Amino acid sequence: MQELESGHWLASDTVRTRERRLPASTFKIPNSLIALETGVLRDERQRLPWNGVTHPIAAWNRDHTLRSALGVSVVPVYQDFARRIGEAQMRAWLDSLDYSNADCGGGIDHFWLDGALAISPVEQVRFLARLARLELPLSERSQRILREALIVEAAPEYVLRAKTGWAARSTPGHGWWVGWLEREGRTLVFALILNLRDEADLPLRQELVRHALVGLGALPAPAR
Repeated sequence: MQELESGHWLASDTVRTRERRLPASTFKIPNSLIALETGVLRDERQRLPWNGVTHPIAAWNRDHTLRSALGVSVVPVYQDFARRIGEAQMRAWLDSLDYSNADCGGGIDHFWLDGALAISPVEQVRFLARLARLELPLSERSQRILREALIVEAAPEYVLRAKTGWAARSTPGHGWWVGWLEREGRTLVFALILNLRDEADLPLRQELVRHALVGLGALPAPAR
């Protein structure tokens, strides 16, 4: 975690913070930005039609917009984005964004799920810090559209923007929760990575980050 205004870092495991792992669905953040920049995605209101395939996650079996596709992490929507962007263009954009190892090996529609793409928690924070500051080498429009779509919680005194990820196909499986909290002139950018035994452990991602943010006085304590 980094506080942008002071530059101070906070880490629970300084070794693991620099280890690269599959980004899983946290890659939907750069994938969305590249789709917006290339015109594959027109704007946040564009209808993203269901492909007609019945998926095991019921929420995927309907049409979506950018916000809802991010919210329920619709893999088929983002696989379609990646195929339409194409490997050469995807690789060029990842290089330009300085996103991790920028390696698209393993298949254009699943390289972030079980292929060669890998990123560390420190790299996640640095990438998100540039997005939080609108400093990525992209149009301000694309960055602002995605920033709004990433909002998971908002109150008069703070805004929380974040994305989950679950690399269920890796060994061991691992989960992510990455994003940032804005509160009264303070911005805390975080990236949690956690080994997960199974689906029952998924809520731990948000619980641990929220606990840390409450401890730092950045989020209000939950009501009892």
